[in-house]
Amino acid sequence: MRLLSKLCLLALFLSSTFVAFSQVAIGTGATAPNPDTNAVLLLEGNGSQGIIIPKVSSLGTFGKPGMIVYNTATGTVHYFNTAWVQVGSGAGGTQGIQIVGNKVLIGTGAGFSTEFSIANTAPTIQGQILMWDTALNSGAGGWTSSANTTTPTIGQVLRWNGSRWDPGTATPALPLGQIFVGNSSNVATATAPSAIALNNFGAPTADVSFGNRKITNLATPTLATDAATKAYVDGITPTTITGTIPQSQVVNLTTDLGNKVTANSPITGATNTKITYDAKGLVTSGAPLAATDLPVMTSTVGGAVPTPPNNTTTFLRGDGTFATPAGAGTVTTTSIVNANGFNGSVATPSSTPAITIGTSLTGILRGNGTGLAVATGADLPAMTATVGGAVPTPPNNTTTFLRGDGTFATPAGGGTVTTASVVSANGFSGTVATPSSTPAITIGTSLTGILRGNGTGLAVATGADLPAMTATIGGAVPTPPNNTTTFLRGDGTFATPAGGGTVTTASVVSANGFSGTVATPTSTPAITIGTSLTGLLRGNGTGLAVATAGTDYIATENDPAVRTINGLVKSNGTIISAATGADLPAMTATVGGAVPTPPNNTTTFLRGDGTFATPAGGGTVTNTSVVSANGFSGTVATSTSTPAITIGTSLTGLLKGDGTSLAVASGADLPAMTSTVGGAVPTPPNNTTTFLRGDGTFATPAGGGTVTNTSVVSANGFSGTVATSTSTPAITIG
Repeated sequence: MRLLSKLCLLALFLSSTFVAFSQVAIGTGATAPNPDTNAVLLLEGNGSQGIIIPKVSSLGTFGKPGMIVYNTATGTVHYFNTAWVQVGSGAGGTQGIQIVGNKVLIGTGAGFSTEFSIANTAPTIQGQILMWDTALNSGAGGWTSSANTTTPTIGQVLRWNGSRWDPGTATPALPLGQIFVGNSSNVATATAPSAIALNNFGAPTADVSFGNRKITNLATPTLATDAATKAYVDGITPTTITGTIPQSQVVNLTTDLGNKVTANSPITGATNTKITYDAKGLVTSGAPLAATDLPVMTSTVGGAVPTPPNNTTTFLRGDGTFATPAGAGTVTTTSIVNANGFNGSVATPSSTPAITIGTSLTGILRGNGTGLAVATGADLPAMTATVGGAVPTPPNNTTTFLRGDGTFATPAGGGTVTTASVVSANGFSGTVATPSSTPAITIGTSLTGILRGNGTGLAVATGADLPAMTATIGGAVPTPPNNTTTFLRGDGTFATPAGGGTVTTASVVSANGFSGTVATPTSTPAITIGTSLTGLLRGNGTGLAVATAGTDYIATENDPAVRTINGLVKSNGTIISAATGADLPAMTATVGGAVPTPPNNTTTFLRGDGTFATPAGGGTVTNTSVVSANGFSGTVATSTSTPAITIGTSLTGLLKGDGTSLAVASGADLPAMTSTVGGAVPTPPNNTTTFLRGDGTFATPAGGGTVTNTSVVSANGFSGTVATSTSTPAITIG
């Protein structure tokens, strides 16, 4: 209660003071300042104090005339008249600096109190420029106007003539196809390029491209670095030696004019060749590889078969020697077991068996994964809406008929078609020629422009129908944001480009084996890339580097490992070296080759599958062959030792067995459909009035008509085909 009383007394005192004096003076010193009769409020500090006006973070609509605030967002002071005005911006007065003609005006708020001239002599002719004259102002220098005598025109520039600037063209006129060349007076003169000899230019420091053009009229070369004409090169016959390098690599070795190996490339089916080098590594000869050139197998290392003993009683053993196998046996006859639908006969079964394979089956046959079996109607593929085939399972009635989609259905109604017409709808239109006899329908459209399918017909496409581009797929421009500040980026979105700038010149930094030059680098840079490296080069994932012989490419005669090689050589894809028996590819069950590593014994022998095993018994069959007959053919692998017979046939298409052999099946061999089982069409009655019914019989359908044929005329970008055009036309438009 006492506090409230004090506050009331203070308010009463202040109000009485304001009423009495109508002025307020506030100070911070020991003696209060006297109010000024012309001021509502007087503030007096101690010399290091100021007033802090109201702070706002943004300028809103709260302004009233005479209001002043401090904007914390921009750090500026603003006052409000009819709108917010920044103090010191010059708005509403003459504050700041203005340039009027040759004068610079400096304003203080009440008017422009200071002015000075830019140039001692003001410009008077359009196109004059300012230039610094050191002789002005008693040698202190100053700006003055250029001493033009005439007004420049569009496209001219100011050129210094030694005493003043005069208008003129940017560059002197230059005839088409000529260049400027300095003459003896140091004046640029138009000169035809053909008048300048190439030897007046310096040597290039990078590769020179001739733009897929030829160098002609060359002299005969005399030095190793001289260029040569095609006639000179064609007159020298290079040496090419073709041969097989062991290690399963057949190569083409090509030599240059000095018989130096320059390249090798794979060859298919080449004859094994022995290549001989001289002491300098030069190829001296190439001859077919003889049996004596191959390393002979031993008990531990595979190689060529050793010299045979020329008899029929000894065999090559695993230790590389020939010996008579222990044990024997006699194959007295060969026969065929009838099984899995096959049968056969053997001619001369006890000497050189000739096997003939046949079959006891008749009719259409099928493979069952083990042998042959007689095919039934169920094995034949039934026709579908798009693929022809056997008649599908019939419904056993006389009212349904086979349709073009491979199903049975009852034809809808009957009657006589007297005329045909086309109804224009869904974007389609059409005309019918001879509509009452053999209607020929032409389909078109009344629409124009880009069209789209709408699930029912055709309609005119709009921009919204085009697929918009994405970051990975091209297409139409996506919906724009309707502004002038964003641009379409490569990911299909609009954005404001970051920053900007001006490229004033372009240059090429020599690095990673590359170098280059730039023509017209300050206007339209034309960059030419070259390399300072010489010799064979390789890519290192970053740039170019000099290739290393023997590491990055096949070594030539300079490789010591190649110089003294005589006989077989091998290549590992990088270098050439001498080959041994171990480098020869060993034979396998399907590929011939050298004898594999032997087991070093006298009881096992090399078999046809490339393995060593102890032979089981023996026999007198010296050769086995297959006679091609009854539609069968065959081949025999290892026919004189362990015959492996492969049976095949030279016949194509559906086959049938007649109890003895195979033959090509015809339509008459197919089982005919019945009322319950699908199959081939039964024997037709040879007429045009009956149709195949669902019970497998032919009958005349109820109803009829006079349309004898229907066709589609290709026009207006459409074409079409008609199935069963003379009975139930099925029209396909494309």
